Amino acid sequence: RVAAIEAAVKDIGVKEVEEATAVYLASIKMLRQIMVASGQCKKPKDSDWQKILGPVMELGGKAQKACDNRSDYFQNQKAMAEAMNIVTFCVGTAPGPHVQNVL
Repeated sequence: RVAAIEAAVKDIGVKEVEEATAVYLASIKMLRQIMVASGQCKKPKDSDWQKILGPVMELGGKAQKACDNRSDYFQNQKAMAEAMNIVTFCVGTAPGPHVQNVL
């Protein structure tokens, strides 16, 4: 599935869109790793979340810095940077129905 997205973005041939998509896909891969680990690990201590989500925050910072409002593709860059917030849903507490609505 990711290969189809990468191929479509490559066909567009726009560097800014390729970079933004690469960052977004990296965040989705991180989310997958967190979800896989959640089936095998205990809930982390509150003090551990910074270490666990450090790479996600670093990637988010990179995505936000790449948003250049002078670019014709600023909206694409910003949308991908904001979409990365999906990764943080796993650290919040919410009732089941809310989680289902978000997904």
